[in-house]
Amino acid sequence: MRMFLAPRKRCYENGMRSVAGATGALALLAACASPDPSAGTCARRAACGDLEGLTEAECEDGERARLARLAGEPRARCADALGACLDGASCDDFRACHAAIGRAACPCPDPSVVIVSPRDGQPITRADDVAPEDDLIQLDFVIDSVCLERDERVLLVLLEPVHTTYGDRAPDARGRAVFPRMPLFPGTNRFIARGMTTEVESAPVTLVSP
Repeated sequence: MRMFLAPRKRCYENGMRSVAGATGALALLAACASPDPSAGTCARRAACGDLEGLTEAECEDGERARLARLAGEPRARCADALGACLDGASCDDFRACHAAIGRAACPCPDPSVVIVSPRDGQPITRADDVAPEDDLIQLDFVIDSVCLERDERVLLVLLEPVHTTYGDRAPDARGRAVFPRMPLFPGTNRFIARGMTTEVESAPVTLVSP
């Protein structure tokens, strides 16, 4: 953690020269106590070709969201773990360090999966069919996930009119999984999404196909 902790120390030492009184010192301690390594982490990921399809800004948003879910000691522990990876001398060192950060260092308290498209109760017509050459109407399903385990996949499950699994997909770096060309049965179709490891599932989405 040398490279990450040293800026924190400099933050405090340099700032103490410019603050006056106890109130200023307390504010400085709060500012220096838990630095946000998101920008540095994503700049290093960009330099090392490790953004996984994200822009640097999207990477920063994701890293900040990870910290924003935490407070107090868990947040400080997670920030230290992320920042410590910036001490890696090579890109291989950095990537290995970043990939090894698990739930012990950075807890993720609010796992979720959400079917964002199609929407629950959305009217379905032939115009929505992504494969009009086939008899059954087919739709692309988009599922967003948060706080799933590393390498965890997402299931799309049809509950009605029959119970069957429509397969699984790995979410991308944004947490999004796309299920293309999923067929609907005529009448009522009810779907949910589930994490394959984490015990979490989406609210149901009900669609009526003509």
